[in-house]
Amino acid sequence: MPSERWLAELGLSEAVDRLEHRVADGTGREHLIPFAEALQWVYSLHEYHRLTRRDFFARAAADRAGETLRAMVYARGLLTHGMADVTRLTGSRPFRIGVSRLSGGDALDGPGIEVFWADFAALPPGKPEKHGRDALYQKHLSSVPLLDPFGPVLDWLKAQP
Repeated sequence: MPSERWLAELGLSEAVDRLEHRVADGTGREHLIPFAEALQWVYSLHEYHRLTRRDFFARAAADRAGETLRAMVYARGLLTHGMADVTRLTGSRPFRIGVSRLSGGDALDGPGIEVFWADFAALPPGKPEKHGRDALYQKHLSSVPLLDPFGPVLDWLKAQP
């Protein structure tokens, strides 16, 4: 199993690269495809470390990126098990001839779309999460620009023994 860790880290890095491209393109909800893949790699790496390091949770709790990783696992669960959209779009797409539709929400002066993690209050209601990851989501991801946490989390994961 340890020999495959690098592959999961590479998978996360490449999924985030595709996510950056989709967010920069700003054409709509298509960012959810590489976003879901990135969250799956986050979860896979979380599980790898959880199962191979007795001190994983203590290490994660001692670092902002470790806590953010656990918050991402919470978001991944909402997306995977409930098809909940844990992102929020703002802005409007610039109108492009041959691509835009009059009814598509495009604007002649559209500044583009920005993507954020959904506000915690907008997430589906439920029981408090037994591992406190919902509180970590509220603390580290709620309304944060979507791409911001991925770099620090990947760096933290790579730094783990």
